[in-house]
Amino acid sequence: MNQEQKATSVNIRNDVLIEKREDSINEINENVQQERTLPLLYFEDFRALCETSCMHGKSKWSKFYNPTGKGGFGYYSILKKGLAGWLTVHTERENGANWRMDDTNQTFISIRLFNFADLCLFDSVHVEANVRVLENTLGEPNLRNDSLYVYWDSNWTIGIFHIKEDKIEKITYGRYNKEEIKLPLTNAEIRKIERL
Repeated sequence: MNQEQKATSVNIRNDVLIEKREDSINEINENVQQERTLPLLYFEDFRALCETSCMHGKSKWSKFYNPTGKGGFGYYSILKKGLAGWLTVHTERENGANWRMDDTNQTFISIRLFNFADLCLFDSVHVEANVRVLENTLGEPNLRNDSLYVYWDSNWTIGIFHIKEDKIEKITYGRYNKEEIKLPLTNAEIRKIERL
């Protein structure tokens, strides 16, 4: 089986597992969402790792949490022995005009990591970490199967962690627009977030 076929079969398997268990998991874990607030991350924690930047296309802007109701969204590439992920930030500059890395008005919005075990979120969660570290840090997920842990709270902070052999393989974590991303998350909403 080649890599593309393998990835497709894993995605199909994830969808089947989530769809089979989604109603019962969301019902059981609905109280988890109401009782917790997931931790926020800050742009300053990542500034030294950011290499290149670009504005997100305006079609994506409505999906992200906008802390000021104006401005725009840009992203940085995180480079470490190749591309390790992306960091999305909000800038108050209208349409991102003249946006610069040294701007002091940037707000962390989301991060996607897939190849950087040295970068820890919340002091312990990172790509290649054991899933127990994730559970100890964030608690019980709202949605879980063998290859996916998904967390969310009432502030639309969402964490999607792909798991392989009890280790974190990929991370998507950030704040999203409650008008665009509906809770409890479905397969379609998870895919929407991961395409941003």
